Amino acid sequence: MSVFKCKNAKYQGIDISRKFIVIRDNFGGIANKGDILTISRDDDSKCPYFINERTGEMVCFFWDWLAYADTEKTWENLEVGDVITTRSGDKTVLGICGSLLFLSYTNDKTRPDGGPWTISRVMRQRDWKIKDTTPEDTTPEYTMEEAVKKMGHSFKIKK
Repeated sequence: MSVFKCKNAKYQGIDISRKFIVIRDNFGGIANKGDILTISRDDDSKCPYFINERTGEMVCFFWDWLAYADTEKTWENLEVGDVITTRSGDKTVLGICGSLLFLSYTNDKTRPDGGPWTISRVMRQRDWKIKDTTPEDTTPEYTMEEAVKKMGHSFKIKK
């Protein structure tokens, strides 16, 4: 469910410099659930214009069909490939059909567990959690002195 209501961005305090993710299927087909949108122009309406990063097209979207793209996973923006942690182990989302989830067998990313699971409300009641699978940034950081020491000689950095 969107955190945004059907009012303009300024009224809701929405940061229009951020990216947004489509969280509902669009009946007009201008964007798919999961598409990332960037604001193109905010006309101070409840349905401003965005650029769809997947298609490059300009689209008009209601705020209540969107959420911030960089928010953590929820049951509403779950995607195929996401991992759900259960008491018995991890299950991978193999498919989604409406409110039904097709999950892998525990700790096996490819073998289906035998049938669809019920809606997300039941998942939450069973204390299942969506696992954060965002890879950590392992890029090393160095001061200039450390970099010179690593390289074995001094150097200049171009802009």
